[in-house]
Amino acid sequence: FIDPETEGNRLRLTADISVDSLSLTTSTSDPTVIELGFGQSQTARKDGTTPASLESGSDLRETVGRLSEDATFTVTMDGGSAVDVLIRARATEVGQDDTAGSKTIIDLVNIVSRAVTDAGLGDDLEVGSQGNHLVLTSKDGTTGFTVTATGTAITELGFAALQTANSDDLVIYISDGSNPYYIDLDGATNVGQVIDLITGQTGGSGSVDDTLVPGDVIVEINGYGTALKFTDNTFQTDSAGDP
Repeated sequence: FIDPETEGNRLRLTADISVDSLSLTTSTSDPTVIELGFGQSQTARKDGTTPASLESGSDLRETVGRLSEDATFTVTMDGGSAVDVLIRARATEVGQDDTAGSKTIIDLVNIVSRAVTDAGLGDDLEVGSQGNHLVLTSKDGTTGFTVTATGTAITELGFAALQTANSDDLVIYISDGSNPYYIDLDGATNVGQVIDLITGQTGGSGSVDDTLVPGDVIVEINGYGTALKFTDNTFQTDSAGDP
């Protein structure tokens, strides 16, 4: 008698036309409120030929890190042997860790961190995040490593088939869909040099002391003089009318 559907990022419950009213009552701590966005108490009535329906008051919460199946990636520290790291989608035994309850990138970071420790790499690697991307970092800051991955580790955890650790300071993604720019700021001792390095590594040339020619990214100091402002130079909008 109830047809669930989505409208944008919100959930709607619509009753059969034969139903006069539809009510929902729960507690503020229930997942219906926290996860689905419904109110603690909602009621709707049929209006002529329009069926009764309830719509969530907020967008559905996005979950991060719930795997559809187990994921395995292999880490090889420089001078060491290859070590497999297993991330379970669902536990098969009591006490096993899995991603079934993961909701945020922090949850996923903690799960992967424990898996890295279980694999014997807890003293070698630190697991962190940048946005919604996992980041593996050598704890001593100098030992290199490689990561190889297949299947779910690529499609859902975001690893590449083969990755070699680097010392890049930031990653810049641009709107044209091309590969991201990995930026190394080694040697920079002032803001001008940082701007020069970022510009040079994103297809530009020159320097702030002479003539700076931006590539795909324009880098400048913001109007308050407190931070750097990045502008995607590849962004394009469609024309509103015929030329």
